[in-house]
Order: sequence, then structure tokens, then C-alpha cells
Amino acid sequence: MGAYENPQIIQQPDYGQIFLKNFQAGFAQAEAAKQRAEDRRQKQKNKDQRLADKELTFAMKAGEIEAGDLTADIQNFAYKAADNFSENERLWADNKISRDVYSKNRASAFRKLQELNSLGKVLQTQSENYDNLKASGFQKDPRSQKLIEAWENKQIKFKYVGNDLEVYFKDGDRDVLVDINDLKKGDFFNVNEKYKLQDPIYKSLTMEANVSKKINNRSETDANGNIISSGIESYNQDKSVYINQIATSSKMAKLFEDAEDAGSLFVDDVHASLKDKGLLESTADELIKKHNIKDPNFKEAFINNTVYNNPKYKDILDGVSKNVIAERAFNNYLPPAK
Repeated sequence: MGAYENPQIIQQPDYGQIFLKNFQAGFAQAEAAKQRAEDRRQKQKNKDQRLADKELTFAMKAGEIEAGDLTADIQNFAYKAADNFSENERLWADNKISRDVYSKNRASAFRKLQELNSLGKVLQTQSENYDNLKASGFQKDPRSQKLIEAWENKQIKFKYVGNDLEVYFKDGDRDVLVDINDLKKGDFFNVNEKYKLQDPIYKSLTMEANVSKKINNRSETDANGNIISSGIESYNQDKSVYINQIATSSKMAKLFEDAEDAGSLFVDDVHASLKDKGLLESTADELIKKHNIKDPNFKEAFINNTVYNNPKYKDILDGVSKNVIAERAFNNYLPPAK
């Protein structure tokens, strides 16, 4: 038979099946791409979560630092270390820094956090000390008054110079450093506290006076002609003699061996006593005459209670204090003559 007698049957393509296969292949590819994208997002999400967890843990440790009156200040400074920690972690996660740099920065961040935590404990103690402190008007170190003002106004600052932590406060435009070793002492930095003499000290001082008394007898006649005898007790010497004995005694001298105690006695106590009695001007004039003081500013400084800041007048002013304290001891702690 010829070809015409047995023709070949040509099968038509199954376009529906082809479309279905192509659709399924395309869908599978799209699903695979979608899954890869989802995996990438999940991987990034996990990465971000791990970073966030690390950052949160570090920040929480910074927020746990307690420093008494300066808690907020030192925590804010610690949060800067937390920011540096976070940046280091992100750079490492993005492969932008080497392992050595990452490790060095990470160790530095934790070291700083530990330092701030230790400093916070010291400041916590100092806050408690300050709460119980009655600062003297006399400060041997003139920076101390600025320190008190900075502490009360929450203006103590912290900074790193290289890897060294520094604590400072402002005195005008100057940064005044605080020795961290001073911070660790039991008192409040180097601030001088008010020194007040107690009753036992006054009573002890009176024993330095060689007091003796006498009785002067006298007789009087009453309206009925009766003779009445009486005795008047008096000191053998003028009280100024006894006051001088107390003022110049070794016990009194011992009270003035400490320069800060001596300064507090004059500035916080004696000056106020003279002011209450209206004796500031007359006492200043007396001292100028007695000690031949030529300083034209002495009287004003004496009246304004700034004179003790000048060390050349220390001995003169301590003499004033000794006399005031001696007179107080005599008047208040010795039995009067009857």
C-alpha cells in the first residue's frame, strides 16, 4: 500500500497538559523563591533577636547600677557604654570587623560596665554620708564648696580618657577632677564637717581655771533694831583672769590643733556668737589696733566671715575663738558666785 493508503496520524499537542506542567513548575519555583525569602527573613529576624537580646541584657545591667543621689547620672553614662556594645555587636554580625577587634571592644565594654558598677557602690555610700553631713562654712580646700554645690545640683560628671575613668565637677569653665581614691574614703570626699563643742568639753575646760572664792560678811540693822549678818560670795579675782587661764590652757590649745576643726569653730560658731551680740565691728577694730593690721580689707572680711580664708590671720582668729569659748565655759559651766 502506498502512503496515501495508510496515512500517518499526527497527534496534536496537549496544550492543557503543557500549560499545567509549566504552571506547576513556575509555582514550584515561586514557592521555592518565597521560601528562600522567608528563610532569609527568619534568619535576619533570629539574628536581630539575638542582637536585641544581647543589647537588652547589657542595657539592663547598666540600668541596675545604683549610685545614691547620682544614680540617674551614672546610669545615663553607662548607657553610652551600652550603645558602644550594641554597635560592636552589629558590626560583628555584619562581618564588618575582625574577631580580634570584636573581642577587644566587647571586653572593654564589660570592663567599663563593671567599673561603673563599682563606682556606683562607692557613690551610694557617699550619698549616705552626705545625707548625714553638716558641711562647715570653712573649707580648707576651696574646691570643696564647689563640690558640694555640684553634688546638690546633680552636676557630678563622668568621662573616659582612654581607658581611664574620671570623675569631675565644674568650677566655672574648668573641669575639677575628683580623686577616685578620695571617693573610697569613709567621709564625704574632703569636705570639712561642722565641729561643735559638747558639754563635757566645756566642763573639762573650766577645770583649767584656778578659781577661788571669798565671803565678805556684813551686818545690817532692821527696823526693830535687830542686827542681821549676811555674807556675799565673790571670786578672789576678776573673772577675766579665770577666762584667760582657760583660754591659754593646754586643753584649749589641743582643740585647735586640727586646722579644719579650728576653722569651723570660728566660722560656724564664734563668728555667729559675736554677730548675735553685735560685737563684729568692735572686735575687728580691737584686733586691728592690737595686732597693728594694715590690710584695708580686714574689717570687711571679718564682718562678712571670709577672713579665715586668709591663713596669715589664722592665729589671731583662733585667739578670738579661744576667748569666746573660754568665756562661754566660765559663764555657763562654773557655779556662779552667790
